[in-house]
Amino acid sequence: MKKVKRKAKLGKTSLVSRREVLKSLLAMGAVAITPPVAAFSKRVIVIGAGAAGIAAARRLKRDGHTVMILEARDRIGGRVSTDRTLSPYPVELGAEFLHGSRVTTWDYVNSFGFRTLRAGPNTSDFVHINGHTIDAHQWQADLAGSDESLEDLIWDAAEAWTENDGDEMTIDQLIEVSDDLAELRDPATRRILDNMYSEEVAAGTTQHGVYGIVEATYDDDGSRDYRLEQGYSALLERMAIGLDIRLNTPVKRVSRGGLTATVETMDGTLYTADAVIVTLPLALLQKGVVQFDPPLPDWKQEAINALGAGHVDKVILRFKERFWPEDLGELTTDKTLQVWWQPGWGRADSPPILTANTGGLNALTLENLGEAGAIDLGLQELSDIFGMNVRNQLEVGTFAGWGVDPYSQMGYSYVPPDADGYRADLAAPVGNVLFFAGEATHVTRPACVHGAIETGLRAAKEVTG
Repeated sequence: MKKVKRKAKLGKTSLVSRREVLKSLLAMGAVAITPPVAAFSKRVIVIGAGAAGIAAARRLKRDGHTVMILEARDRIGGRVSTDRTLSPYPVELGAEFLHGSRVTTWDYVNSFGFRTLRAGPNTSDFVHINGHTIDAHQWQADLAGSDESLEDLIWDAAEAWTENDGDEMTIDQLIEVSDDLAELRDPATRRILDNMYSEEVAAGTTQHGVYGIVEATYDDDGSRDYRLEQGYSALLERMAIGLDIRLNTPVKRVSRGGLTATVETMDGTLYTADAVIVTLPLALLQKGVVQFDPPLPDWKQEAINALGAGHVDKVILRFKERFWPEDLGELTTDKTLQVWWQPGWGRADSPPILTANTGGLNALTLENLGEAGAIDLGLQELSDIFGMNVRNQLEVGTFAGWGVDPYSQMGYSYVPPDADGYRADLAAPVGNVLFFAGEATHVTRPACVHGAIETGLRAAKEVTG
């Protein structure tokens, strides 16, 4: 049955004076951030220079606070990374799309004067199933009996199931028991559905809990996808202008005491601040990459462990000549590499490049194969799909394995069965010093950049009270 959602229990704050704490930290060699510029100003450390961390730091700096971002990588962006060597146009190795015409990201896009492109001709989407490539829209319409997408059909069934207090189960199990989803029970259809969910939200139909997918509504985001003409990394770089960001600075420990916190980096440097915003990917929190002293409270650790850290990877291949339809939008397959698209669609300077986006359990397969093996499998599957040997057409290939990236170790978070409600707990502050942001902390908009940005803005507001 559906569990009762828990209310986060926030820790009590010690009454040790700020002066005493600061004095003791300085005696230990801690480095204080530049003093506040006004009486109301706080000194804040943000761990992670991804979308959430940069958004939080921008808002705090705008409001007069002193902010430092500590970033483990040698670049900003986190799971946003743009390649500029594969093509004359930017190719995204990580996050790629603005998912909707009304999402928060547009505030920055419009403010900076960035240009966007529609993601593709959604009238030219295909499904490769049982050895045949067919029109995706007609395939879905035949199954759904309407123009509603299969994801929307499943979401509607899940909502009805949860409103009637049905037992918790996976999406795959819901398909088996819901009368509204009876047309989706064919094994081939279920393979395609598993791939569709896996590539989009990092976990397949056998991993997602029904109550969890109902939480993620993405209300009023808009339906179309867009790409940034200058590349996603360029947007975050513009957002980061003027911020104090320390690259190559992985964090080892966060210690709380009284009204302040001390952050220790791997090289032993100590920083003290009035607040710390943690934007680490869920997988790093689960593996204890950063130590917390005192340990995080049980309710917070329970939330960290309950949620799923899903994997999403990309195989990107540049060919000598195009052998696919010029107007190809997306090609969803029943194979290991799940969805192919043209990252340069709509650009005049587009060489023949295909990106395969693959998530969930199939992403683990690619990560085990490594770059050479993942590229080889991609060539094999494309050859099977198009009925020709495409290997001699390859010019260059690359593999973006986010699950084996040391500073992410995942793609997006997801909610397994019996884990609904835990995103809110993951987002909740610990006392008045420790705050949390990142896509995994967004209840209704996880697994996307605009959701991560919103959590950064939310955490900044919590810091300022």
